[in-house]
Amino acid sequence: MTKSLQKLNKEQIEAIKHFIGPCLVIAGPGTGKTTVITHRVFHLIKNHKVNPRDILVVTFTRAAAKEMEDRFRKLSYCQKEYKGVTFGTFHSVYFRILRTYKNYKLDDFLNEKERYQIIKLIIKKLGYDFYEDDQIVDYINNEISYMNNTLTDSDKFISSSIDDKIFKKIRKEYENYKCLNDKYDYDDMLIHCYKLLIDDYQILEEVREKYKYILIDEFQDINKVQFEIMKNIAYPRNNIFVVGDDDQSIYGFRGADSSIMFKFLEDYKTAKTITLIFNYRSSKAIINSAMSLINNNKKRYEKKLMSVQDMGYNPYIIRVEDFEEEAKVISEKIKNRIKEGGRYSEFAVIYRTNIQSRAFIDTFSIANIPYVAYDGTESIYNHWVIKDILSYLKAATGFDRNNNLLRIINKPNRYISRYAIEEALKRQGDLLDNIVLSNSLNDLQVRAIYQLKNCLPRIKSMTTSEAVKFIRHFVGYEEYVRDYAHAKSIDFKFFKELIEEISSSAKGFPIIQDYIIHVEKTVGTGGSKLKDNKNIDAVSLITMHKAKGLEFEQVFISGAVDGIIPYIKEDDLELDVLEDERRLFYVAMTRAKKALYIIVPKYRYSRKVIPTRYIDEIDGWLKDYRDNFRCGDKISHKYFGEGIIKEVYNNKGDYIIIVEF
Repeated sequence: MTKSLQKLNKEQIEAIKHFIGPCLVIAGPGTGKTTVITHRVFHLIKNHKVNPRDILVVTFTRAAAKEMEDRFRKLSYCQKEYKGVTFGTFHSVYFRILRTYKNYKLDDFLNEKERYQIIKLIIKKLGYDFYEDDQIVDYINNEISYMNNTLTDSDKFISSSIDDKIFKKIRKEYENYKCLNDKYDYDDMLIHCYKLLIDDYQILEEVREKYKYILIDEFQDINKVQFEIMKNIAYPRNNIFVVGDDDQSIYGFRGADSSIMFKFLEDYKTAKTITLIFNYRSSKAIINSAMSLINNNKKRYEKKLMSVQDMGYNPYIIRVEDFEEEAKVISEKIKNRIKEGGRYSEFAVIYRTNIQSRAFIDTFSIANIPYVAYDGTESIYNHWVIKDILSYLKAATGFDRNNNLLRIINKPNRYISRYAIEEALKRQGDLLDNIVLSNSLNDLQVRAIYQLKNCLPRIKSMTTSEAVKFIRHFVGYEEYVRDYAHAKSIDFKFFKELIEEISSSAKGFPIIQDYIIHVEKTVGTGGSKLKDNKNIDAVSLITMHKAKGLEFEQVFISGAVDGIIPYIKEDDLELDVLEDERRLFYVAMTRAKKALYIIVPKYRYSRKVIPTRYIDEIDGWLKDYRDNFRCGDKISHKYFGEGIIKEVYNNKGDYIIIVEF
């Protein structure tokens, strides 16, 4: 056995030594898939004398491609005979093909941010007032990509975000914009490359000669177009080596198609299948509990996953009163670990929805706990609904009064015309007074302006929490948002959660001015700006989707209650949806190396919630956590009844308590 293979296990070595023909490697979390891919490339060159330029290694992110290339260079000691392997993302590989054969230029490329802004401008140009709603624009953007990535015909696609006719009009305008301006985006790279290789056999043959050995990472996340291109390039040699984990397929909403992985053995009937069964990341207790969860999925490859680490502690379940207490409990636990000499970067807080991050942003900011917001969590405070409520607070307390009044003057609708507003802006002084003086209002509009004007001093005299409640209900802002959601055929749930979040947040800041300063500080200097600094010592705040591929010493899974995970309504309990959500929970669990805490609040927005159904599936592995036992506390035991704690001993993290029943 060569020196490079000595520390690897039998399954890894079998995968690395695979030479000719198709191969499917099923690689669970922490099983060393990057090691397998880089060592196989090394093995092909060293032992089979494959020309490095004939090898293509493709993955989904630039970071993953760079890591693979760096690890391969380290493995090969950067020797000349190993140079020439192509490591890249799907898009970078397809761009090279298009640049070579169709003279595509980077100057004509629209990145994600540019594409988003163009779609937003198109919506505004078409006269639709939801161009300011980032959520709807996101939905439209994602649906356009979904259509492209799944090769779905426009006539057969029905939008679930907005009226279908409006969606098709926006999409058509976007396609026209690209055509008129000679622009292309990420989706076009795929589609154009696919069509080029289908339509021009000579070019296809040249590309086939260039890439004789193809290795694909994260195969469970591939979409239809990506796979069709790779399948065409690999033919007829079919030296296609794919590595993935169906249990971590979580990007279906982007067009990823996990069925491609399941059908791989149908497409390639001679394919070898190898399953990597040893996890090198997590403790045995964490892996055993995660497997007890994911084994409940029906649509999956049967597989074992065993940890090579120590047993470790069972995952803890921490029961708290609500989501505010959840953030405080986690904050205290982190601070205690820091006092013991730990680092903030040991910890990750993983949640299902981005909106859950708000409590952690507030709590960590107050506690001076540095955090990295991978998802740009401060964007919650940048959402138009939150901005509207903040504008009421700012206008009432004199923060840039006129500009904030401009934002909320017709929220809810007071039927003040643009003409009346523009005329008022020509005069010095208070905007509301100037609108009344314009003599362009009817009695109903005048009463609405005076009502708004009278509300502002009342808001100023209140606590922040009282003020937000007043704006929601007395001013009628929540009803306005509900009507907006209904008119746009959007689920009101998300907007309701945003309003509830600002209501919860406001309780921590009695004085309105203090709350405004807190929000502006959070948005201006928040943790999302630190995420590109890999050396920063900070807690990671991250969604389950973004956490995939990462690992942390200690993980807190936030908000483990039904309605959040799974993030579905009771009338939407389809098996596929429940399995998708179970995979997300599995991904979150398997990010933890040594300690895993699952947090279960009793209440959310003052309403009782129940623990996620997934807890029942791992219950045998869970251990109730408590580190605040005190002498004199009353406790209840299921056999002995009520008792009083007499003594408490801390034995290296395990508590021994003496109770008198």
